[in-house]
Amino acid sequence: MVVIFDVDGTILDTYPLVRASYIHTFKKYLPEYEYDEKLLKSFFGPPLPDTFKKVTSDDELIKLLILEYQKFSNENAEKYLKTFPNLIPVLKNLKSKGHKLAVLSNKHSEAIRFEFKTLGIFPYFDFIIGYNDVVNPKPHPEGIYKIKEKFKEDCIFVGDSIYDIEAAKNANVKIIIVSWANLPESVKVDYVIDEFSEILEIIEGGKNV
Repeated sequence: MVVIFDVDGTILDTYPLVRASYIHTFKKYLPEYEYDEKLLKSFFGPPLPDTFKKVTSDDELIKLLILEYQKFSNENAEKYLKTFPNLIPVLKNLKSKGHKLAVLSNKHSEAIRFEFKTLGIFPYFDFIIGYNDVVNPKPHPEGIYKIKEKFKEDCIFVGDSIYDIEAAKNANVKIIIVSWANLPESVKVDYVIDEFSEILEIIEGGKNV
């Protein structure tokens, strides 16, 4: 089995870093830009280029915004970043049982590798796909298809957002949503977990849909 993980809001508690990176970038390049907490939260999930295209149509400015965001994020990763509780023991357990671990995120793959190395979890993952590795990022199923093609095994996707749910449904794979995602109860998913250890129960048949 291949267990595919989203990153932001799923295995990494990145919102404080994402929020600080946007605020810093806007302050430097768009000091007159008006935003509130609701708008900042709406930026949590889509690829950086898509977010900044909503802010400005100036392509050169978008490039500067992305570079500044990434620079600040990298420089402050250790200060802000942390994994959600009990992630590492579950990653170890999954690997020990022969499962492959992959990542599908709307974040740039180099940023993912940097953050994983910062937190010491990079060695657990067999394959990482960011928005720059596909033509069509989530909710398009392209990334999941690439992972399935690489490993030739069944997959299950662990995520926290509507993008993750739609990508899984579009690729016809099961979706596990973490309970701290705070999605509306009306959203239909295959599984909801309160802690990572439940992933093992699910893939070993201990939980039913």
